[in-house]
Amino acid sequence: MRLNKLHTTKKAAEAGTFMQLRDPVTDAPLVDEESGKPIGLTLLGSDSDAYRKAKFEIQDRRTGRVRVKSGGRVQGLVAEQQAREDQELIARMCTGVHGLEDDAGSPIVAQREAVMALFERIPCTFEQADAHVHDREHYKGE
Repeated sequence: MRLNKLHTTKKAAEAGTFMQLRDPVTDAPLVDEESGKPIGLTLLGSDSDAYRKAKFEIQDRRTGRVRVKSGGRVQGLVAEQQAREDQELIARMCTGVHGLEDDAGSPIVAQREAVMALFERIPCTFEQADAHVHDREHYKGE
């Protein structure tokens, strides 16, 4: 089979797709109560160049922290820090936030720190975004 005949998700992963957030208890899709519009995030996929670049940068930072001490003991691996870096990777894939506002009523913007704050405050948003980014089914294209 010629490679140009093989289906790829790269183009759609580069463009990003919308992920509607779901209620963590009822699993109902979230919609704006006034407009009826879906609430969610636009996310690049794991086949995008941005994902690969971010993943390698984070892995390089992790590798730089690791030290092997006498007796073969490994130091520098901190689970909490690794979890935060996992959130950072997915936050860097977010190119749009739709229908979410902060406590003051201002729209949440698709910037790394703002999205990471969302993930920290409402952990299910990270879990849903992480699953979406890594599921090629969402990036089939047309």
